[in-house]
Amino acid sequence: IVDNIPTTITRREQVFDIPPQKCITQDNAPLAADAVVYWKVIDPQKAYYSVVDLELAIQNLVLTQLRSEIGKLTLDATFSAREQINSVLLSDLELSTAPWGVQTTRVEVRDIVPNP
Repeated sequence: IVDNIPTTITRREQVFDIPPQKCITQDNAPLAADAVVYWKVIDPQKAYYSVVDLELAIQNLVLTQLRSEIGKLTLDATFSAREQINSVLLSDLELSTAPWGVQTTRVEVRDIVPNP
């Protein structure tokens, strides 16, 4: 069986902007957080056949992991634990996206803004 892939998949590093997400901290303080994900396709075949919408899948993973990690911290700790959040998000994304033929190279939490 021969299958032609009707799309072009780049193997260059790509940047994906994660929109602000409402989160609740451990001490029930509401805030909004957004992030940037740097990723690249390592195996185009897996990237095409393993997941229907690769960018949407990565976005949903980042959003759920970001909410989960912020939910483990108090409001004061979220501002000082940015590096910790970044490293946990990166390791979780690396494990989750590897079966899709994607390598997550970096995750950066950009803004953490408390809601009034």
